[in-house]
Amino acid sequence: MKRVLVLLLALSSPAHADDDLAAQGEALAKSGDYSRAIDAFKAADKQKPTTRNACMIGLAYLRREAWPQAELFLAECKERASAADPAPDWLATSEAQLAEKLAAANVAAVAIEVAPVANARVTVSSFALDESFTAPRTLHLAQGRQTVEVHAEGYVPATETIVISDKEPKKIQITLKPVGVTEPLPIIAEPPPASNAPYVVMGAGAAVGLGALAYGLAVVHPMQTRLAETRNREIYDKERSRFLPRRNLTFVAGGVAVATIVTGAILKYTVFARETPVQVGLVPTDGGGLVTFAFDR
Repeated sequence: MKRVLVLLLALSSPAHADDDLAAQGEALAKSGDYSRAIDAFKAADKQKPTTRNACMIGLAYLRREAWPQAELFLAECKERASAADPAPDWLATSEAQLAEKLAAANVAAVAIEVAPVANARVTVSSFALDESFTAPRTLHLAQGRQTVEVHAEGYVPATETIVISDKEPKKIQITLKPVGVTEPLPIIAEPPPASNAPYVVMGAGAAVGLGALAYGLAVVHPMQTRLAETRNREIYDKERSRFLPRRNLTFVAGGVAVATIVTGAILKYTVFARETPVQVGLVPTDGGGLVTFAFDR
C-alpha cells in the first residue's frame, strides 16, 4: 500500500510543478527580483503554456522597464486569452502603462513581415534566445543595430540587420528560400577586348614613314641627282630653292613617323578602360606637317 501511495504522488507531482514555478515567479516579482521571476514564469510556461504565464512575463518585463519584451509577451497574453483561459483583469491597465512608456522611450515601431510562410519563427538580437514570435508583427525596438533572424521548417534561415537611429517607423521584409533551391550563378561579363589604340598609332607612324620614303625616292632623290649633275649656277640656285623645302619635309615626315611608332609602342603598355577608335589627322605647316591622334579613355 505504501509503494502504491508513493507512485501516485510521483505521478501527480509534475501536474503541479508549473503551479509551483508560477508561484515562485510571483514571489520573486513581489520582492523586485524581476529577472529571476521571468525565468520562473518561463519555466512554468514551458511545462504548461497559459495565458497568465505570458501575462506575468510581460508584466515582469514592464516592471524591469524592458519595453519591447513587455510588448511581446503582453501581446502573446492577449492572443492566448480564451473563455477557458482568460486574461487577468489587470491586462488592460498594463497595456495602457506600456503604451505610455513606449511613447516616451527612444524606440521605433518596426513592422516585420516574412514570406512565403506564415509559421516562421522570428528572433531579435536584443531579445533572449528563447524569445521568438511569428510574423507579421510590429514591435518597438530600441535604437541601435538590430538583427532579425527567421527560421521555418523546409526553408533556409535568413537574417536582416537594421540600424535604428530615430523614432521613425521602420519595415523589414524577409523572403525565405526553400531548402535545396540553389541560387543561379552570377553572370560574369567578359572583359572588354584589348585596346587597338597602340596598334593604330604605330600603323599611322609606319604609314607616314612609308609615305616619306616614297616621296623621297620619287621626288627628292631625283632633284638631288639633278643638282649634283648641273654645272649651270643659275639652274642650280633655282633647283636648290625648290629642293630644300622638299628635302626638309621628308626629314620632318620621317621624324614624325619614328616618334609616332615609339609613342604607339609606349601606349601598348598603358591600360585603357575603354577607348573609342583612334582618329588620325594631318595638319599642314610651313615646310612640313603635324600628325595628330585623338582617342578617349
